[in-house]
Amino acid sequence: MVDLTKNKIRPFFHIKNFKDGIADAVLGRPMTQAGRSSEYVEGYEFGLTLFV
Repeated sequence: MVDLTKNKIRPFFHIKNFKDGIADAVLGRPMTQAGRSSEYVEGYEFGLTLFV
């Protein structure tokens, strides 16, 4: 098994950022790009398409 902490690979955070972007879009919150990753922006855009 691969030790993910040793290689500093954290796939969970990418999914979490994507999910946070979707939640903000669906709840009508403004997109906050300061300190956010590209996955958050992709999730936000996906959430907007789900909402429409």
